[in-house]
Amino acid sequence: FIFKINLNLPYKQISEIMGMTEESVRQISSRSIRKITHFMNDTCPLYNPQGTCKCRICKQVTSLNLEKEYTAIKKIIRLVDVCQRLEKELPRKNYWEKIIL
Repeated sequence: FIFKINLNLPYKQISEIMGMTEESVRQISSRSIRKITHFMNDTCPLYNPQGTCKCRICKQVTSLNLEKEYTAIKKIIRLVDVCQRLEKELPRKNYWEKIIL
């Protein structure tokens, strides 16, 4: 799963690394994706607020106010966007020049 999804390696290369046939790697990858998807959609509170997961991070996830966090991130993104636009529009000036000279 990690080799395919995260590293985007082809099945042939994964089969060489794992010492398995390419068909076995495809089947294991498919089953892994199905199991993880099922878990996330049915159990994990990140995707399903009524999820029943009891993992170590569940308490931290459920204690967050995700809407508030998303709003803060959106504000930061807008601020970065404004700064980038201003950098393009305003002339470049070396403010260190006065201090050094």
